[in-house]
Amino acid sequence: MRRACSGLLAALAVVVGLAGCSGRRPSAGPAAPAASTCPPVAERAWGVHQDLGYEPVADRRAKAMDLAASALHARISRSSLLWDQVEPAAGRRDWSRYDDIVSGLRARGVEVLFVLVGSPAWARAGAAGDRFTVPSDEAVFGSWVGDYADFAAAAAARYRGRVRWEVWNEPNDDSFWKPAPDPARYARLFTALRAAIRGADADASVAVGGLNNLTAAGANDVPGRAFVRTLAGAGVDLGTVAVHPYPQAQRPPLSHVAGENNLDDVGPFIAELRSLGVASPNVWVTELGWSHEQVGDDAQARYVGEALTLLRDRYPEVRVGVAFIDHDRPRYPYGLADAEGRLRPAGRVFAAFMSRATKPVECRA
Repeated sequence: MRRACSGLLAALAVVVGLAGCSGRRPSAGPAAPAASTCPPVAERAWGVHQDLGYEPVADRRAKAMDLAASALHARISRSSLLWDQVEPAAGRRDWSRYDDIVSGLRARGVEVLFVLVGSPAWARAGAAGDRFTVPSDEAVFGSWVGDYADFAAAAAARYRGRVRWEVWNEPNDDSFWKPAPDPARYARLFTALRAAIRGADADASVAVGGLNNLTAAGANDVPGRAFVRTLAGAGVDLGTVAVHPYPQAQRPPLSHVAGENNLDDVGPFIAELRSLGVASPNVWVTELGWSHEQVGDDAQARYVGEALTLLRDRYPEVRVGVAFIDHDRPRYPYGLADAEGRLRPAGRVFAAFMSRATKPVECRA
């Protein structure tokens, strides 16, 4: 009997075609990085979720940026830009960590995608909860949106021409929009922040925050497709929408179970956007991955290869594809590399995909 291909070799075959296998005035803070002179990015950008803003040590951030650029060959890096971290006290902003992230990634030829998410306690007027808690009181919520728009405008002006933007992370999930998702309120936040960002950087790309559970959702959550229907009814610009199409229960990317969440829900989601009047949907897949602890290293590698190939070949509307996550972290054993930065089989498959997917961004600003 002919020996079957190993999991890693089969996964590599998928992506490279191997033969034989299938209103305040904050203090000024540090100066902003110099304006970029980089040429426009490629039409489709593939990369990794990194959340570099959560890492306080500059050397460890640099190591992660090296991993993304040199080992994984990522062309885009996604991280949260945490308002409460930049402005823990009203009117006092420290951008130094994010300046380092922007300049460091750009120097390595990697584009930056920031997610505006979370807020400081002072902006929530003392509402109990963590950074993902959204004020329930209407007057406080209105003030919160206004303060958030001021912050977004300052961020967009600071990083003009160098950053793509996503407004919130999984706002249809009660883990991130607390105490419970509210698409009508999210519509108000997104509209205000998009206008603020575009006011500071007219050419900025701004996406509706990454929606998960496109088909099926928990009792306190809202399915992604239902969420965008409410946004459309509120007049939200749905020209660019980010999604997180994780298959339910860590299933393979090429499987499909009716009524549950599947990777190929991206297709019906694109059709939904068209039905809502979006003539040319621009979809960003800003998280997608599998836990190697649950599916094993070989299956994780195969799934990553199959998922990237499916998105690339079947859905031209997908303009950004981001794998979750660059390296393992406590509670998140989804890494393309281990905690020390050594590539897992999935990381080698991702790097092989990248060797054929895009050309490097020539950028040293």
